[in-house]
Amino acid sequence: MKEDLDAVVNAFVWSVPTKPLHNQLEAMRKDTELRQALKNADVIMMGISPKWNDAAENLYTSDMCRGDDN
Repeated sequence: MKEDLDAVVNAFVWSVPTKPLHNQLEAMRKDTELRQALKNADVIMMGISPKWNDAAENLYTSDMCRGDDN
């Protein structure tokens, strides 16, 4: 972005690769520094590991959803 737009870019990197998504959501609700960084951001990029998607798909395909229609 800095090179393409000739803009000032301030980066704040917050990474928690070993925490499940619900823990990251909790951090976004409670971590003051992270909340301020998000509030001030012009651009927010999120990367989610495919393994989190695979976990949900595996529960579904193995009939572990446990809903009325499984």
